[in-house]
Amino acid sequence: MEVDDHSSMDRPPRRPKEGIFDSLMFKQTFVLELSIWVAAFGAWSWLLKSEFDEEAVRNNLLLFMVLFGNLLFFNYRSVKESAFEVALRRNVVLVFGVLAAQGFHLFTMQVPFMRAVLRKSHAFPQGWLTSWGVAIPVPGAMEIFKISRKSTSTRHNR
Repeated sequence: MEVDDHSSMDRPPRRPKEGIFDSLMFKQTFVLELSIWVAAFGAWSWLLKSEFDEEAVRNNLLLFMVLFGNLLFFNYRSVKESAFEVALRRNVVLVFGVLAAQGFHLFTMQVPFMRAVLRKSHAFPQGWLTSWGVAIPVPGAMEIFKISRKSTSTRHNR
């Protein structure tokens, strides 16, 4: 559903022997996975030390992973461009899809029948706010990675 930015034909083709997974993809995956691990482990440790029981903490981490996954859609719209450089109006379906997915997940954590089916506890407001606090820096790490790649390639091209 992403609208073409009309620059795809301006880029040179990939080398025929180049694999599907290039070094840039491996580096991005490493940065992303390390960021997720640090954020999730940090949130898990912090929430367990606070007033919440283990079930509530697990529930909150699930909320974090869903929120994080939804936020990453915006980051992956372009491998090289910042998520802030790609206009949201280029893919309104994605924006509404992410909002609907997050809303549905929160809904299932509030409805007793759905909580029973999914074996989840009630979502507490502090947990949702904590999830935002933990999830937002992770795509930020990818943005920093993209910026550093741009500045490095700009220096090398001079």
